[in-house]
Amino acid sequence: MDSILQKLLEPKAFDAFIQENMKLSTYKADWKQEMDVEYEPSKAYQAILAEYAAAMVGSVIDKNAEKPTHQMPTARELVGAIARMGDEWQMDNDRLDRFYYLEGRYRSRVANFSEEQRKAEFAKLVKYLFDPFEKAVIAPHKRISMLYFEGLFNGTQTVSADNNKASAISYSYDFGVQRIKTQFGQWSNPYARPVDDFQHVVDFAAAKGKSVLKVRMSKKTFRRMATTNQLKDHFVVKLNGVDVAKSDVGLTHVNTYLEDKLLPTIEIEPDRFVTLADGSSVNLTKDDRVVFMCATRVAVLKAADPLEMVDPLPNKVYSTYDDNLVGMWRDSRGRFVDYEMWGTPVFIGRNEYFILKTDEVESSFVAPFDPTATPVILPFKTAETFECNEGASDTEVIAFSTQGITGKVKAVLGGTDKARFTLGNIELGEGGGNIEITYTPGDTAGDVEHAATLTLSAPNVAENVVITLNGVSHDVA
Repeated sequence: MDSILQKLLEPKAFDAFIQENMKLSTYKADWKQEMDVEYEPSKAYQAILAEYAAAMVGSVIDKNAEKPTHQMPTARELVGAIARMGDEWQMDNDRLDRFYYLEGRYRSRVANFSEEQRKAEFAKLVKYLFDPFEKAVIAPHKRISMLYFEGLFNGTQTVSADNNKASAISYSYDFGVQRIKTQFGQWSNPYARPVDDFQHVVDFAAAKGKSVLKVRMSKKTFRRMATTNQLKDHFVVKLNGVDVAKSDVGLTHVNTYLEDKLLPTIEIEPDRFVTLADGSSVNLTKDDRVVFMCATRVAVLKAADPLEMVDPLPNKVYSTYDDNLVGMWRDSRGRFVDYEMWGTPVFIGRNEYFILKTDEVESSFVAPFDPTATPVILPFKTAETFECNEGASDTEVIAFSTQGITGKVKAVLGGTDKARFTLGNIELGEGGGNIEITYTPGDTAGDVEHAATLTLSAPNVAENVVITLNGVSHDVA
């Protein structure tokens, strides 16, 4: 009786093997919930796809290049390696030996199995064999998801040496999505005003004749938003009508508050981890980005058929699943698995969404004076880092806005190494200001770190603001 592997060299058997087993796969391509597919049969458009930032396969390769061959990794290594690196793999001999052992053991015992046992044991055998083929089927879909979610959360698509090690192809493509900085400080800053940032983006969209349908952010970004004073101070626990404690701020609380202000509510995005070739993991759901969508879908997957789909190679069997052409063959060197898929996310709706960068601040913004507001100083950052070589210096600008201030803002340096820092030009306006600070480490032996603080105060502000200053001096050999 032929081995299952030998049987798979028959075209119909191989196609059925891929199709039936993928029905049992738990993997679901994230991008399918985000994009429709548009097919482009023209070979000329295929070339455009390749040049326009396309991750056609797990490794992005030149349109005329041969597929790189890799040794098949072990089952544990397979997830990241296939999804991120190769286009063609030689099946590992140890894995083949293990399969033949399991298959022989199954055949020697099958006569003693009940029908239920026979089905269960055979399913285990097929699952072990199918594992590398499953990874080959899903590999390009992970690349597509990587490019799509980078485009959605950052407005760029990148193929680099870090995520495309098997090929020399690399690029970074910015397709011009409108990116907006926060107005009152990074959301990691308790003085940030995220609800006002929401209003700013919604107004910005309205000025362009667009309505925001939904707002998307990561769990971490929401947690930062929820810990700002603007939200924490709004939600309190009452006892007999008296405020007794601040309440933990949850998604339901915030969305109810946003609805009351006629602002779009928040959808929390799941974590989407993929494993890179070096073993590190990357979350495709980027933190510190908030996506304001004015359309339900903003991209399509442009796809085309690989040449081997219409002009197959001899002595090679194929199966197509979700536009990915998976192949297998055997020659004098061993058994091989490969795949090829042409497809890339194209953001045809790049003007239908906006990205709020919650870790960057619009430094030109000055808060309007409001005499009824609680007096407060709002620094754009709660920490600043200075870095230079010994004997040199580094100057940074600390920006802040104010509300309800009646007197002048006072700036004072403190801390153990305050002598290493000096106050320079101070610009104070009605709604905020900028303070220049210069770090001068002097001559140091080796790399040295210095720490100080900048305290901002005003006559009618109850709570001073303390900004941490971190200086790093590098030794010059």
